[in-house]
Amino acid sequence: MEKKETTYDHVIKYTGLFGGVQGLTMLVTIVRTKLTALFLGATGVGMISRMTNLIELVHHTTDFGICFSAIKHVSEIFEEGDEGKINDFIKTVRTVALMLGLLGLMVMVTVAWFIPWTSAMNILTLAPIAPMMIVASGEGAILKGTKQLKKVAVISVFSAIAILAVTAPIYYKLGFPAIALALLLSNAANMIITLYFSTKRYPYNISLLKPNAQLLVAKPMLALGLGYVIAGFFGTGAEYVIREVIQRHSGMEAVGLYTCGYSIVVSYASYVFTAMQVDFFPRLAGCCHDQKRMNETINQQIEVYAMLMAPLLTVFVLFMPHIVHLLYSVQFSMAIPMSVCAVVFMYFKAFFGPVEYLALAKGDSKMYMFVELAYDVVLAMAIPFSYIHFGLAGCGVALSMLGALNMVFVLTLYSKRYGFRLSTRLLTFYVMQFMLLLYVIMAVMHDVTNAQAGFRWIKWTVGPVCSAISIAISYRILSKETTIIEKIKRRLEVRG
Repeated sequence: MEKKETTYDHVIKYTGLFGGVQGLTMLVTIVRTKLTALFLGATGVGMISRMTNLIELVHHTTDFGICFSAIKHVSEIFEEGDEGKINDFIKTVRTVALMLGLLGLMVMVTVAWFIPWTSAMNILTLAPIAPMMIVASGEGAILKGTKQLKKVAVISVFSAIAILAVTAPIYYKLGFPAIALALLLSNAANMIITLYFSTKRYPYNISLLKPNAQLLVAKPMLALGLGYVIAGFFGTGAEYVIREVIQRHSGMEAVGLYTCGYSIVVSYASYVFTAMQVDFFPRLAGCCHDQKRMNETINQQIEVYAMLMAPLLTVFVLFMPHIVHLLYSVQFSMAIPMSVCAVVFMYFKAFFGPVEYLALAKGDSKMYMFVELAYDVVLAMAIPFSYIHFGLAGCGVALSMLGALNMVFVLTLYSKRYGFRLSTRLLTFYVMQFMLLLYVIMAVMHDVTNAQAGFRWIKWTVGPVCSAISIAISYRILSKETTIIEKIKRRLEVRG
């Protein structure tokens, strides 16, 4: 029992929810989002979204999944304890990252002449961002593969603060024309901060004199990342198509409203899932060939995510109108129904998210590519259709339905292919939390659609009661399965 508790505590520790680092990073991001919304409005948010989506499309197309594939290989070599071997491979990762960055630069410059919704000069300003992101991804993979997780957390905080310090004055003083410049300087700051921390233990060293030799060494890593590249291309491509359809149908302001609705639910709630990229994936890669340990690792991750996400989401939904106004402005009120309806997607992601990493951990890039491709194709069709026929609220409902379908698809497919088994030990807990979340969503949607009808008491009766029950259920299970509640109590007693 002690071993099990220690494992759960380890998962919670690196989820970052109780560590403060993720909270600080999120707080800085919230301030930046608020200032951006105030200075640029929905149209400006839409423009930033479109530019960012284009950058990510090029980035994911040219980075060969180095942010994930390098972690697996660096981690395996690091575990061997051969310092010379790990230094050589880190040099290879950095060399390949720089080469891929130059490829990304060329692709970005080429793409610049075919984008109709912004000037070629803006795109050329954005061109260096792709190589900056690839270099930073390579350094991040090195840090994660060599178990320097505290540095990864510190980088996220410093980068968030630096980006806020760079973008806020630019948006305030220069407005729309400087969006591309702000994005360029933001990514430059992130790359410099990442390099500063990653080169402390392993000084920067590359070998461009023999690129073919470096590529030969990196061939297994690049092969593993190929599926990630294709999946990433279709993922960002799907988002590009969605925003293109919305812009043509309703204009750039509508893109800003969609971005608001999507970001509030998916982006902010995703802070809880940071552990998958920082701690979970290396652990899964290290035990994925042991069937029993593999199932235990994934199920424990799912259980912790569900215990944390369920009460958070119920409270999140209850205060969604206030959160939208706080994080953005009253101008974004039309995005509230979408955000509320899309919340269920994040609950389902707590189940299929950890399982999706199994294919990458096993080096099965084809399976990962197939699953991601299937989801992205359906997403690119469902969201535009829902927006055209049912508006932003339809997008939220479609996103939640896709989350449910993807959960069933992934669990079924990976169960047959890898022998994964979802633990039924907490099945009652999962169902109860899901029903409580649905009740809160229905109460909030009733309030949003009948704001003047005098039925607000339904929201403020059903919502708090369901949220309190959800918190109590998770609290009880966390108390039983982990020592985190005891540690918090002891700290409060000492301070008292």
